[in-house]
Amino acid sequence: MAAAAGLGPSTAQAADITEVIGDFETAAEVWNLNLGSEFPGAQGTFTRDPADAATGAQSGLVTADFSGGGNYVLLGRAVNRDLTSLSFQVRSAEVSRIGLRLTDSTGQVHQQRIALAPGGAWQQVTVTDFAGGEGNIHYGGANDGIWHGPARSIGLIIDRGFVLTADRTADVRFDAVTGTTPPPVLEVGQTVPGNIFEDSRPVEFDLTTRADSVRWTVTDAWGDQVAFGDTPVDVTAGLTVPVDTPGHYAVEFAAVQDGEVIGTSETDFAVVEEFDPSPSDERFMIAEHLTRPDWGDPDYELVGIADKLGTQRVREDAGWGEIEKQPGVYTYTRYDGMVEALDEAGMGWAPMFGYTNRFYDGNATPYTDEARRGYAAYTVDAIERYDLESVEIYNEFNIGFGDRGDGPADSRADYYFPLLKTAYEAVKAEHPDVTVVGGVTSSIPFQWLEQLFQLGGLEYMDVLSVHPYRFPGAPEGMAADLQRLDALVRQYNDGESIPIWITEQSWPTNTGATGVSEATSAAYLVRAHVVAFANGVERYTWYNMMNKGLNEADVEHRYGLIRNTNDPRGKWTPKPGYAAYAAMTRALDDAAYDHDETVADGVHSHVFDRDGTPVRVLWSDQPVTVSVETAPDTTVSVTDLMGASDTYRSRAGRIHLTLGPAPVYLTGEVEHIAPDDRLTLAPVAEDGAVAAGDDIALELTIDNSVAPRAPIHGTFEIAGTSVPVSVRPGQVATIPVTVPGTDDLGPRDLVGTLRLSGTPAARLTTQVDVVEPLTMTATHRLDDAGADVLRVSVANASVDEVALGELAWTIGGQSGTAQVPAAIAGGGTYEVDIPLAGMPAGRHARELRLTAPDAGDVVSTGTVAVVAPEAVGSFPQRSITVDGVLDDLADVPSIDFLADGVVDIADHGGPDDLGGRLWTTWDDENVYLSARIDDDVHFQSESGTAVWFGDGFQFGFAAGLPGETRAWDELGMSLTENGPELYRWLSAQGRPTGLIEDADLAITRDEAAAETVYELAIPWSELTPFEPEHRLLSFSIILNENDGQERRGWLRYGDGIATAKDPARYSPFRLDPPH
Repeated sequence: MAAAAGLGPSTAQAADITEVIGDFETAAEVWNLNLGSEFPGAQGTFTRDPADAATGAQSGLVTADFSGGGNYVLLGRAVNRDLTSLSFQVRSAEVSRIGLRLTDSTGQVHQQRIALAPGGAWQQVTVTDFAGGEGNIHYGGANDGIWHGPARSIGLIIDRGFVLTADRTADVRFDAVTGTTPPPVLEVGQTVPGNIFEDSRPVEFDLTTRADSVRWTVTDAWGDQVAFGDTPVDVTAGLTVPVDTPGHYAVEFAAVQDGEVIGTSETDFAVVEEFDPSPSDERFMIAEHLTRPDWGDPDYELVGIADKLGTQRVREDAGWGEIEKQPGVYTYTRYDGMVEALDEAGMGWAPMFGYTNRFYDGNATPYTDEARRGYAAYTVDAIERYDLESVEIYNEFNIGFGDRGDGPADSRADYYFPLLKTAYEAVKAEHPDVTVVGGVTSSIPFQWLEQLFQLGGLEYMDVLSVHPYRFPGAPEGMAADLQRLDALVRQYNDGESIPIWITEQSWPTNTGATGVSEATSAAYLVRAHVVAFANGVERYTWYNMMNKGLNEADVEHRYGLIRNTNDPRGKWTPKPGYAAYAAMTRALDDAAYDHDETVADGVHSHVFDRDGTPVRVLWSDQPVTVSVETAPDTTVSVTDLMGASDTYRSRAGRIHLTLGPAPVYLTGEVEHIAPDDRLTLAPVAEDGAVAAGDDIALELTIDNSVAPRAPIHGTFEIAGTSVPVSVRPGQVATIPVTVPGTDDLGPRDLVGTLRLSGTPAARLTTQVDVVEPLTMTATHRLDDAGADVLRVSVANASVDEVALGELAWTIGGQSGTAQVPAAIAGGGTYEVDIPLAGMPAGRHARELRLTAPDAGDVVSTGTVAVVAPEAVGSFPQRSITVDGVLDDLADVPSIDFLADGVVDIADHGGPDDLGGRLWTTWDDENVYLSARIDDDVHFQSESGTAVWFGDGFQFGFAAGLPGETRAWDELGMSLTENGPELYRWLSAQGRPTGLIEDADLAITRDEAAAETVYELAIPWSELTPFEPEHRLLSFSIILNENDGQERRGWLRYGDGIATAKDPARYSPFRLDPPH
């Protein structure tokens, strides 16, 4: 259920409700057997047994055997309920009493005995006094003998002292375990797993509340309210939401008692078109760890969620250690249920075989022939058991997975090759039609792959798999990498390509510089698939279907298309990416990639063909309106990213579409597409910022002065608003459009439709940024006198004046107030400095609280780092001429990587192997890096995102001192085969990742002197939000080393780049003025 936020007690007491705790009908109901290990000797079993039941088809049968000793056997379950009573059915002729153990919220255990009537018939037990009863004892937790709800767990005990049989064995059946609880403030229950509805069935929720009614509002992926209501509730009620258009939706619920809101809840749902994918279209795959016991899915309901995506294969590990638990003996307990569920859904398993096994090579990555044969043997056995179509040989051998244990494999290609060869030959000897997938690399490591190909690896794979992760950068950059990969394959494969699969890729939605927003991830999902198919990729696997955890800052927890089992928004509820994936599989089902077409710079149009009908996928790097020319009076279908479709009829042979980063699908015959600014939609506010709650002012501009001219009469509909449109031939009209405001903060896409004669003729979009009316930010900087201050900026984004009260601050153990004006005008700003002089060195939590009588308190929290001046490095002010020849920097302090830094190269051979100096300077326009590096072998075979693998620099900048921000830029400069390149991997403020053109970079190599010179000028505009007048920044840099075989390591000054992506580990610097 989606979690509810309680705002206060109900004024009326609703009747308790009965909840099933255990009916023993399904394995999803987790019970654990405890044999009382503190008193060794007891034996026992627990089964769900159909031979006898008080209710339903099964009961829980517990056997206990004390012939070898022991004191008790306990069947337990976590409950986390505020129980007022507990009932269960019990049957046994072999015990006289049953023990009941309850653990309260403090961890205190309360235990009592319950006498059973003789005769062995089913009997019901009800307990209301959890801290009393026969033989009551208590221990642990509060240890006060008082019950502190809610209950954490229950335990049903067979005690040796109450067994009646001579042999000290007993069978006891339990069934119909229920509890009564007060109605919750508000709980929203799912009627289908994950709230994922096919459009053939209604969208329904179960409501449980102590309130009189529940108000609810449904918002679509674009922020438009599409449904609302107020549902009366008598403890429980069903709610049907009148939404059947495919898409992603958020629902807000409010429980109302006597006119007051007493609790709220939020969840998500998706509507997807009912769909059976074409059996021949197997391009779309999803990765999911379906067999993980901690996923809470013993009945494999996640398979149904994957099925609704429209994918036909699920990638899941086939663990060597899980299957071969005894040498040469294979067990498939973990996988049989999953495969059965996939078969029932008409789907298939795409297994990856890995990693190690304790019976071979000491559980290290396989490095002996014996281990390789063992790996191959278990792979072949699994093929035979499940009639597998394909097998992936290991996973990401080129990184840490290929260096497990104490063996010599060390992630090297020359150790992967014999494993691949042995497995391939074993598979093909028994199953020649099975597809063997090799490579399976993290990223596209060209040097590693070339080593594999030189060894003959292409002879022992049918398909090459790669994992070209590039988040948070846009997907389009991988096109060049895929083309380069195909060229490398052809170089070592007699000019022939082989199929390429992407078996992992995604854009996680974690916070921080490595993540993207959920909306961006959804858009990139589609764009990545299309770019992959456009460059010959045959199958594509998104990793992963479900978020792995709840830590919003952890990349590993935020890969999914649905939320985690324990997510407060609801178990397995969809993220926008789920709806986008489902829309994509339906739009492109059985549509073969045909070609891309040129529209304009930054506009992408990829054409697929479905039985002669073109399906285009369109998007643009920046918003642009295009005209789509068709034959006169032609209709085409336009489907948005989330799957909502409409039919558009051309006016004067064209329709108009605003393209942006979110792809749309255009199905039908089209003659030409070109940019066209005759119809535009834009916010009135120049920066697009709108205060929460304020109406959103837009302008619709229609230029009817150029041919073809014809009267335009119709309506423009957007966000529930309809505006009449009438534009004469020859007229240019600007039509004001006002959209109701919203309290939902962040970017909001506004999508409008121009209807002529009731039929859509144009789809126009724009974006605004909804911000708090009153905001407060804080920047650690040096003031004009060079003093350490925290500069606080207050901004009023609303149109009205806002009265201000007091600005109170707390930094570490110190506190005070700062002066603010009595009021701040609409659109106005105010700044004030809080001195930091005298505060102790270290990182201090800070809180700023600005009172505003009419707007409520504005609170800003964060960290302030205080560093002793002598511990702060210097960027002297000095401009540099970037020409590949070092300027005279004799009077500028430098960083000596060997004397001042850290050597992270195990076999470093001294200064001639790798060493050198770095100079950091700045001026009002740029920050400069200059370096002279001694390197006996310069090697850089990579380009773009993979340049870290070869020689070159990686460096990071963050505003303020280390530990004050989680937003930063990470860049790299290197001398590649294409010349000097500057690449951005991470961006602090949403700038595009990839190659940076707006910088001056020169790198020269003197082979005779074994010396490389680097000179770089980066505009400050590429490093916002840092401004040079702030003067305090965090910086770290590493110098990568590769002598032609592999990345040997690096030299570093500072930290937070190679060992972990963490700007808190950077070094502190200040910008110093000229002496």
